[in-house]
Amino acid sequence: MKHILVPIGISPDAHQTLQYAVDFAEQFDSRVYVMEVFNVSVGAGKSLANVTKKSSRKWKRTIKGSN
Repeated sequence: MKHILVPIGISPDAHQTLQYAVDFAEQFDSRVYVMEVFNVSVGAGKSLANVTKKSSRKWKRTIKGSN
C-alpha cells in the first residue's frame, strides 16, 4: 500500500483521523493524500478560496508535527 486517501471534514474528530492515517502510513512507508470535504453555497466564490488556503496550511502543520 503506497497511497492512502484520507477524506477530512470539519468534525472535531478530523485531526485525530488524520493523525491516525499518518501513523498508519509511516508503518507501510506510504504517502498520505488529504481530501477535505465540506458543503459550499452557490456563489461562495472568493471566500471558498480563503477557507481552502487556511485549511491546507492547518493540515500541513498537522502532518509535519507528527514526525
